[in-house]
Amino acid sequence: MRLLAFRYLRSFCRHRLRKYALVLGLVIGPALLVLQYGFLHDKGMINRERRRAMDDEVSSDVKCVLPDLNPFNLEVMRHYQKMPPVDCSGAMRDWVYTANGKFHISSAAREQYGPDITCKYIPIVRVSDYDVKDGSPINPMVDGANLTSDFFKVECASSSGKRYNNIHLAVARNKDIFHRLESYRQGRKPSANRTVDARETRSDSTGPQHTSKPLNMNVFIVGLDSMSRMSYMRNLPQVRHYFVNKMGAIELEGYNIVGDGTPAALLPILTGHTEIELPEARRGHEGAQPVDGHPWLYKDYVRHGYVTVHGEDSRGSGTFQHRMLGFKEQPTDHYMRTFYLAATPVLKDHLPLCLGSNPRHVSFMNWYRELFSMYRDYPKIFFGFHAELSHGHFNAPQAMDGDLLALLKDLERDGHLNKTLLILMADHGARFNHIRAIPQGKLEERNPYFALRFPPWFLEKYPGVAKNLKINSRRLTTPFDIYATLSDLLNFTTAGEETSADRSSSKVAKHVNQSEDKFVAAAVQASLEKINSITQEKRDMCAVLELREITRSLRYVPTASDIAAEGKMEDFKGSEPMKAGLLKDKFLPPLLGSKRKLYQVSFITAPGQGHFE
Repeated sequence: MRLLAFRYLRSFCRHRLRKYALVLGLVIGPALLVLQYGFLHDKGMINRERRRAMDDEVSSDVKCVLPDLNPFNLEVMRHYQKMPPVDCSGAMRDWVYTANGKFHISSAAREQYGPDITCKYIPIVRVSDYDVKDGSPINPMVDGANLTSDFFKVECASSSGKRYNNIHLAVARNKDIFHRLESYRQGRKPSANRTVDARETRSDSTGPQHTSKPLNMNVFIVGLDSMSRMSYMRNLPQVRHYFVNKMGAIELEGYNIVGDGTPAALLPILTGHTEIELPEARRGHEGAQPVDGHPWLYKDYVRHGYVTVHGEDSRGSGTFQHRMLGFKEQPTDHYMRTFYLAATPVLKDHLPLCLGSNPRHVSFMNWYRELFSMYRDYPKIFFGFHAELSHGHFNAPQAMDGDLLALLKDLERDGHLNKTLLILMADHGARFNHIRAIPQGKLEERNPYFALRFPPWFLEKYPGVAKNLKINSRRLTTPFDIYATLSDLLNFTTAGEETSADRSSSKVAKHVNQSEDKFVAAAVQASLEKINSITQEKRDMCAVLELREITRSLRYVPTASDIAAEGKMEDFKGSEPMKAGLLKDKFLPPLLGSKRKLYQVSFITAPGQGHFE
């Protein structure tokens, strides 16, 4: 057994060990859904309803049987409360808006404050992933003028003496991007000694060049932080109903995390690799470099004539900037981080969750509306990841249900989805709030929401794909499958095949005899010793922890079929298991079996009533 992650321990000590509980991650390999759940010590915690969700209804042909969870489990719903939409009506209505790469002063502002409104436009310029600066101002910025930057500050004054100051997201028309897109469309490739776009030259991938003809299928991924499949059902019922029942999306019921946290969820989708497989990029580690050199999927799409967008509403941190060194160069054609670096210091002056007179999540969505309009006739891959309402909040995502539904309907109405693979997803379920403390919460964490919607014509043209998407929706899938699927779209040559029913998590929890309590005790003791060794240097602030109670334990062991197949697995050494697309049926053996016994333990310590896992 290895303790690989004790999160936030040092900062925890600074806030006094006796007053706070700490959740620790005991990483025991990829965190996958399991077939059976065995508890040594449940202390009466698991009632009949919870156990029913864990019954091993094992079929004869599918190894990984998905747990039958109830999104409206009574214990879960105890923490549920209805939330109202975000209200920004108390703010002054925005005087300025943007459309088709142009700056506009609203007619409503002219009617209310007088026709003579003058504005000063200040572009926001990216310096790095951690810094921005003001560009050269344009004063006056007249109505209908071309934008010179995607993000800007604006200061306006009316003849009546009223003033308006705000910061805006927009999409400026970039001549270099359009030149690159048109050059590709006309069959002109950049010469070996000339850089058309920095993102092309940085790629170290050996992916296909312009000689292959892709589908030119657009890709739009809308991600939410900390939203399990069950949480999506509870908090975004309108979106889910419309997406699945009206638009025909396929939900991946067996979609599973392969690591802890957002980087572990997004890196496999966007690079095809785990963090440990990629060059060192963690701050403070020897040899660490920015993440530019990773084999980003965006690079492959640029080489196939796509415009690329990466957006996160990160305030002060980011998926690849919090622990890692971020990007030295801007990674995509349009990049939202620049806006949030400039906006974060001034958002305190706005109403809660508002940007001027709009909810911040609506401004986030409006940016993608503008992007679709700007690049209507060009292939595109857009990635948007929203965290503010969902990260660490059990009920708050309800506030975006109607707005996200409106985005889907608008894109559909305007024809933007006629050639678009639309994905609604999450990185993982809740990791730290109260639901994580109950058994269903543990399962929800590992089963984030993931659903795909292909255009109807695509599924009609390739019925094999439609059939196999349906089949694969009930099988174990991971972020690696999504990467492979997105890669397949660039070189689509198959009618699609189904995934193997043999795919499993390779390790499952097994009921443990009381005679094995000594191993559980040893695991807990090792955990305590590790924790106390970490806090030793702060002993004046941190007490020595002692065991108060073991609340639960699981043992993970290989299945009999894994052990029997051990010899056959030698044939796959050096291969990349679990990295197949959803459109296919031939998988390499995933997560090769192990004969080691791994224990997952939950316990409470004294002093302080700390809960550890």
